[in-house]
Amino acid sequence: MSDHLSDPPPYEPPPPEEDFYEWENEEEGPRHNLLWTRILALVAGLLLVFFLGRITAGGDDDGPDEAQLSALQQENQQLQTQVSDLQAELDAREEPETEPTDTPPSDEGEEEGDTPTAVDTYTVQAGQGFQQIAEDALGDIGLAECIAEFNDLTLDSTITPGEELDIPAAEDC
Repeated sequence: MSDHLSDPPPYEPPPPEEDFYEWENEEEGPRHNLLWTRILALVAGLLLVFFLGRITAGGDDDGPDEAQLSALQQENQQLQTQVSDLQAELDAREEPETEPTDTPPSDEGEEEGDTPTAVDTYTVQAGQGFQQIAEDALGDIGLAECIAEFNDLTLDSTITPGEELDIPAAEDC
């Protein structure tokens, strides 16, 4: 019984072998070839990725061709012309052309209820209707029908830019 309770023998490492680390003793030949193979594979992979990226990026475009360039220049000129036309129209709307006429009121049998005389002449601008003219000339959109009737027109009548309309006095409407 005392045998299995006795102390175990002390640890003894295995005897050293001369070729324990084989890689230290090998020639450089096999490892050298393996290293260059790995480097070559890495370079080939990088080149493959580079060329695939170039192909999918669309290559080297020099930009738009001559036909596209001339079409864009022509469109640019048209748009600049439109802008200048719209600016001129805006400037014309900001300064309405109202010209007061020196028409003295006539006293020849004119009574209450007779046709009123014109106080101003108004030149119609592009895009204006009777409501806009009434607002510009008299300051009240509600007098549009009065202006139309004074010129022997209706609100549905067509008026053209440059046409001159007689504007009655606001109190006559």
